[in-house]
Amino acid sequence: MEKMILENEKKCSEKIKQDPPYNKSGLHCSRNWDGWLCWEDTAAGTHASQNCPNYFGDFDPTEKVTKFCAEDGRWFHRPESSIIRTNYTLCTTNHEKRLRKLKMLEYEYKCLRKINRDPPYNKSGLHCSRNWDGWLCWDDTPAGTYASQNCPDYMFDFDHTEKANKYCGEDGQWFHHPESNKTWTNDTLCAVNTKDRLKAAAQLSGETEILTAEEATVGPMVNPEEQEVVRKKILDSQYNCIERMRRDTPYNKSAQHCSRNWDGWLCWGDSPAATYASQNCPNYFVDFDPTEKATKYCGEDGQWFRHPDTNRTWSNYTLCNENTNAKLKSAYILFYMAIVGHALSIASLLISLSIFFYFRSLSCQRITLHKNLFCSYVFNSALTIISLVAVVNNPEVVARNPVGCKVLHFFHMYMLGCNYFWMLCEGIYLHTLIVVAVFAEEQHLHWYYLLGWGFPLVPASIHAVARKKYFDDNCWMSVETHLLYAVHGPIVAALLVNLFFLLNIIRVLVTKLRDTHRAESNMYMKAVRATLILVPLLGIQFVIFPWRPENRLAGEVYEYIMHILMHYQGLLVATIFCFFNGEVQAALKRQWMQYKTQWGQRRKDHCSMRSTSYTATSITEVPAFMYHHDSNSENLNGRTTEDSELVALKSGETYA
Repeated sequence: MEKMILENEKKCSEKIKQDPPYNKSGLHCSRNWDGWLCWEDTAAGTHASQNCPNYFGDFDPTEKVTKFCAEDGRWFHRPESSIIRTNYTLCTTNHEKRLRKLKMLEYEYKCLRKINRDPPYNKSGLHCSRNWDGWLCWDDTPAGTYASQNCPDYMFDFDHTEKANKYCGEDGQWFHHPESNKTWTNDTLCAVNTKDRLKAAAQLSGETEILTAEEATVGPMVNPEEQEVVRKKILDSQYNCIERMRRDTPYNKSAQHCSRNWDGWLCWGDSPAATYASQNCPNYFVDFDPTEKATKYCGEDGQWFRHPDTNRTWSNYTLCNENTNAKLKSAYILFYMAIVGHALSIASLLISLSIFFYFRSLSCQRITLHKNLFCSYVFNSALTIISLVAVVNNPEVVARNPVGCKVLHFFHMYMLGCNYFWMLCEGIYLHTLIVVAVFAEEQHLHWYYLLGWGFPLVPASIHAVARKKYFDDNCWMSVETHLLYAVHGPIVAALLVNLFFLLNIIRVLVTKLRDTHRAESNMYMKAVRATLILVPLLGIQFVIFPWRPENRLAGEVYEYIMHILMHYQGLLVATIFCFFNGEVQAALKRQWMQYKTQWGQRRKDHCSMRSTSYTATSITEVPAFMYHHDSNSENLNGRTTEDSELVALKSGETYA
């Protein structure tokens, strides 16, 4: 092949020297050797053509190579370079590739004519000049704005209904990629193939690369329904990164460093040489874990690490989905733990409420407070199950973001508040009863109803309004917002106040027991002890919630403990306030003994009736053997045999 090219080059040089000069009038492009073929003098504004060379196995010598001589008498070349371009598009035997190159050349020619023909930019202020970026033609654009147009339709793996974007900076210059320092167009959304799309931003710069699974980073699994969401997330992140890179002050330390850049998925700041930069993995993909870390190494020479296979800068996303399957399995276990926990809570709470309503001997103001507390937990558990099944486990609903899921979240937050404020009501009631009113039984409960059912509406409403205005994510599912403190803050305050009340009650009761040994003090001490056990158990989640361990195993243990504390609260409350309650146990024992007595009496009566019936039946059979066959004329003590059965039944009752 090389020998053939050298021979043809030699022949071309000799031909150029030997042929007479161009003798026609008008401008023309001079004869030349383009590296593969020899070209004659060509009139301006015309195409020269000849058969493709036969150097390569994938070239078709029957096809044509073309070369355009522009109207200024110069061979066509790209605007950004002085290299003369020959069109070998049709030579390749790959039909799709050939058509793509031909169309690209056609678009380029039209763009260059448009650039020359259109009038100059006549608006005031800075602007970015019109240009051809290699794929698309861009008009003059005002500074500080984005230009956009449909993706090119000559790329067979591109969706021409999507948009390509190009940013004109405030200095009137098209955006330059930080690594390549070349003008850069964002064609990220154009690629139909997900991996191609996600790699486009990096590959267009010619510097940064996100590797596929075969190249050491596992590619993300994205189904068609999620592609639109992924596209928007990546585009938003990219724009934010560009703005951040332009806005941030230059690196002001004297030592070597790696420059800030966008790698196609994440934004990386300036990093000192010989250090690792790290940040949380992106949340674009379902099989990526945002709690894991992506890393990027800045070498000692102040250059980002380059992958040895591709010689391109490389970010390590390996850990982002390394434990995805294990974490997915753990997530399913935790999901079903939550469902089971709330189902058990509802069952135990309903049993407890049935006990409280059935036994009138248990009716008192304290039990009334228990009933309201239990009802709040039943409602909360029911709403949690609905939320987990209908929203959390249903990505389609989350993607649609209906108003209903946000209304459900509002009531969920409201019921969560009710749980803890009814627990506060329990503490206030005992404090008033023991410390303030000295064992006075009757209190006005309407204030408790207002605090338990009414007040939680305030923080829940504040949270809903703030969430709608400042952090309106889909179905309000994200916990990555400080707005949750609108609900969690009052809950923590209620727990702390409750803890203070209960400790003060303990102090008073211990004093009373020491001085008087009253039975009442003993009884109330048990009630206070139950409440005192519950308050820390129900409140500990808000204390340890921010302190999730970094270690994976410790983190899993933490998750299981948190789920037990959060989702089995109803069962815990029912167990301590009802099933372990001495009064309830006594009432159940009395009922059980009464039931056993009644059941025993019924069985005894039933057995006696069976015995009497047997005796009576035996008596009625006697006349058939002892007396004359004419039963109508025979009497037994003046009665018929039928009467004697009645006598036997009546006499049997005496021994029952």
